[in-house]
Amino acid sequence: MLNTHIEKPHLINPADNASDIDYLLKYLSEHKWHILFAAILTCVIAMSYTLFSPTEYKASVILQIHHESDNSLGSFSQTADSDSIEPISSQIALIKSDFILAPVIQSLGSNVHIEKAIAKLRSRLTIIDLTGLAGNFPNKPGLLQITLTEKNPQQVIQWINQIARVTREKDIERKSLAASTKLIFLHQELPLLKKSLKQSEVALNQFRLHNGKIDIQSQKKLFSDALSDTEKQIQSSETKLTELSQQYTQYYPEVIRLKNKIQSLQNKRDLLTNQINSLSEKNQIEANLISDIKVKNSLYVSLLNQIHAFEVIQAGITSDIGILSPATFSEKAHPLKLPLIAIASLLVGAFFGILFVLAKRIFSSPLPKR
Repeated sequence: MLNTHIEKPHLINPADNASDIDYLLKYLSEHKWHILFAAILTCVIAMSYTLFSPTEYKASVILQIHHESDNSLGSFSQTADSDSIEPISSQIALIKSDFILAPVIQSLGSNVHIEKAIAKLRSRLTIIDLTGLAGNFPNKPGLLQITLTEKNPQQVIQWINQIARVTREKDIERKSLAASTKLIFLHQELPLLKKSLKQSEVALNQFRLHNGKIDIQSQKKLFSDALSDTEKQIQSSETKLTELSQQYTQYYPEVIRLKNKIQSLQNKRDLLTNQINSLSEKNQIEANLISDIKVKNSLYVSLLNQIHAFEVIQAGITSDIGILSPATFSEKAHPLKLPLIAIASLLVGAFFGILFVLAKRIFSSPLPKR
């Protein structure tokens, strides 16, 4: 008989896991001073770094962005509608650009590397849109809070206020430049348009001089009346010719006379038709010349009005940016919360202390068998 041996599955005894946990806790308890030392050391390092690291200060200004239809950059376009008004997001990007920050560095910094200084200043600058209109074309004023962080509490106030002032000055500069560019263009176009208008007036005068002072419409009516009378004579002669042709041959003197008369009347009709067409063409030419003069004169007057309007705008340009709240004091950028730092560092130190003790035990010798 075969002896069949069936191996029974090994059952995990919950008591074994409990024993392992008890052993680990006992082992950690034996090395509690190492863990405590790690926790205290971590706490001391964290507190020392917190207390002795350079303190950073921050200061803020609040700018109001508004767009008046007669004073904004949009008024320098052909149509000052909502599409020509800059969104708040454009102003935010502009403040962070070299266009604003470079003059700030140059006005307050001396003997500095301009590019490095701008990069450093930009990294410490925070701009918040308080109205939430950064992606829209606002119909109401926008509010921007500009915050700067620096290690010097007095310097941070000076720098953030200078950023606000330069932003407002550059806004006026941009609008003045836009108005000047527009005026230069208009002044360049004005003599060209005036010259073109003069040429059109000369062309009309020469046309009228060449064609006399008789009203073309009156001439056209006379020729039309003569053409109508000629058509009647042709029809009458053709009727008589038809009647005579039924009685006489084509060599009969009266038949020959009527044929000659009809041919003469037809030649006269063709001549009158050509004259009427010529008058129509001349009348159209004159009408085009008059229309061209009216259009150019209207453009010339409009150009003069635009020049006057832009000169008025340029003389009274003000900024769309107002400084509502300049920086007057600085505060710590990261207020110290010593109790929270101490508790967190103790917990982190204790955690790494436990890991160190367990790692040392595992790699030194295996856990004893029970």
